[in-house]
Amino acid sequence: MTLPADSGLLSLSGEDMDRLVDQERLAALLVPPTSEEPVVSLYIATDGNTSERRLVLKNLVKQGEELIRKDTGFDDERRKRAQSELERLRDAADEALDRGHASGTFCAFARADKLDMFLVPVELKARVFVDRTPYTSPLEAVLEQYERYAVIVVDHRHGKIYEGFLGKVELVEDVVDTSTKRVSRAGFHGLEETRKNHHAEYTVHRHMQHVADRLFAHHKRRAFDQLILGGHLDSVAKLEHCLHSYFAGRVVAREVMAHDISQNDLRKRVVEIEKQVEAQKEKELLKTLNDHLGGDLLATTGFDETLRALYYGKVATLVVEDGATRRGRECPECRFLFPRPEDERETTPTLVPCPLCQRPTRAVPDIIDEAVELAILSGAKVEHVSFAKDELRGLGGIASILRFR
Repeated sequence: MTLPADSGLLSLSGEDMDRLVDQERLAALLVPPTSEEPVVSLYIATDGNTSERRLVLKNLVKQGEELIRKDTGFDDERRKRAQSELERLRDAADEALDRGHASGTFCAFARADKLDMFLVPVELKARVFVDRTPYTSPLEAVLEQYERYAVIVVDHRHGKIYEGFLGKVELVEDVVDTSTKRVSRAGFHGLEETRKNHHAEYTVHRHMQHVADRLFAHHKRRAFDQLILGGHLDSVAKLEHCLHSYFAGRVVAREVMAHDISQNDLRKRVVEIEKQVEAQKEKELLKTLNDHLGGDLLATTGFDETLRALYYGKVATLVVEDGATRRGRECPECRFLFPRPEDERETTPTLVPCPLCQRPTRAVPDIIDEAVELAILSGAKVEHVSFAKDELRGLGGIASILRFR
């Protein structure tokens, strides 16, 4: 997943364009289905040559029509509804391409009573899915990987608070303290000089406390996941000493930066820090996973074991490979998920019973996405691995840390 240079915020299109997509909104999109009604999901990049994008869209529509035709769980009436939803998405994507959005991906989900559209300023793979629930795993990966950063650049008089999210850095507030009362340099045996030094220290401390208070005020309005502190090391240390206890453990980088650093240079620094933080987080996650495997056994690896644990509500953290897909089976009755390698080769419908309830199952285009949805709805955390894919593949391509055995 690559960040474009001019990426912006993940937002809804239309009337709600300024509303951010978060885990709560994502969970609302994934409300468990009450019927077998079709849901069509579409992802298409908005950058590049418009005519080329329209050709991609045309091919996606053809793929969608083929998926509708092959789905043995749909009767003729549902196939007609699915075709209608696919046409709605085609028209919405056409309109999005006409508007000429900045680099990113147009994502849309259509069902009988609703059309959800998102413009994501990161490049996601073009794809179309026809299922009973929205295909949201790429969106979940974006929200999990690109956390909201507060970037604070300080010196003894200024404190700039930036918000960094999805590769874009925006100035939130410039905190300037101008109340610097002058103190005489003269005095008996240097006492006035000492007073001056103490006053200067007090003034700097008061300024840092002011910056820390403004940062916390912004955090209360919309929480920051991580903090990056920039400036001279002495100023950074003073600011960190003044931070609210809520920020304990959230400082991920302390960088030497000039106060007048350009916003573009700052964005590049933040993107690099994000990559380092994410790579380190994945390394620690897989270490924890292996520790559980070799210790208390509160972990699973591979599709069979992990999907079974997820079904029974045992999973605390689901670990999946970013961008990976795998065909599999879902039981419409009990919603049990399981892989079936034969589905990758077979082109004709096959009656396959559920391993748990023995009811007929249906093929789904991606059981990894279905597992991510189930994890979100069950309150489990989802981690998408981008920098340690080989290590995860060595564990079977999917894994989990359990709440209980």
